[in-house]
Amino acid sequence: MNDILHFTNEGSPWYRKTDLSLLIRDAIQSLESMLSKSRIHTELSLTTSLNVFVDPDMLRCAIKNLLVNAIDEMPNGGDLVMTVWQTEAAVEIEVADSGPGIDTEAFERLFNPAFSTKGCRRGSGLAIVQQIIELHQGKVIVENCPEGGAAFTLRVPTQVDRAAA
Repeated sequence: MNDILHFTNEGSPWYRKTDLSLLIRDAIQSLESMLSKSRIHTELSLTTSLNVFVDPDMLRCAIKNLLVNAIDEMPNGGDLVMTVWQTEAAVEIEVADSGPGIDTEAFERLFNPAFSTKGCRRGSGLAIVQQIIELHQGKVIVENCPEGGAAFTLRVPTQVDRAAA
């Protein structure tokens, strides 16, 4: 809830040149004890140094929310694969897990802050991810993986229209 209040109150990203590889490694390291406790094997595929123009605090929050969701979906262990690549227009960050995937009904409500598949816990994490990426003029793409699990791809433009932002 604090994350939602922070982003709704402060609204606009504070863009800075950011080494995406360091940001992602930091996000993973901050959750290392959860990953280890859940017996989740993590694989990371990214360029050694990839500088992007983003709000690093917001993007780190979005990535951590995706990682926590993936961890929650694999309580008995599994694989978490993060892949980062850059196209001419955007940088794409994919977080794929080997959990159960997303059922058809959940796809419809996935980014609703009041929706959760975790019982009494509120589902604000994905709503925050979507808000952050939209503030960066990007898009969140969700799909089930053919071999099982789900993949969330954050597509963040490399050329941001600061006037629109």
